[in-house]
Amino acid sequence: MIWDQNLNQEVPSTQPYSASRLPNPGLQSIGYIQNGGNSIYESFVVELDHHWTNGFYTTMANTRDHNRTDDHPPTVLDFDQNPYQPENSYDRRRDWGNDATDVPNDIILNSVYELPVGRGKRFASNSNWLFNAVIGNWTLTDVFT
Repeated sequence: MIWDQNLNQEVPSTQPYSASRLPNPGLQSIGYIQNGGNSIYESFVVELDHHWTNGFYTTMANTRDHNRTDDHPPTVLDFDQNPYQPENSYDRRRDWGNDATDVPNDIILNSVYELPVGRGKRFASNSNWLFNAVIGNWTLTDVFT
């Protein structure tokens, strides 16, 4: 992950700010973009699938995760576009925390139901090819996240 180090950043102290304490007092910030941002993603997934009778199928999945980083993008949409500039380039551990995209618990429920209409099904099982092409072999699905 990329980050932007200010090479002209004043070393943090309890003294009031003074431009004379900058490494290069005549300059403003000096950005040095480099690799080295850290991120840790850990997750655990549990999924249950069940085939019921008459073409009904359900799935339930739960993802428990934790995404921590010291390279926070300004917004979620700026993920790879703008390098992160930490508050204190001398101590990046201060910025270690949850990532902006962290979703600690994600539950997904979905189901699929094959409608019993069409050739070989309960209704219209002896339909001709044209009728079967229009009304046969349809499925209903739903997803809950």
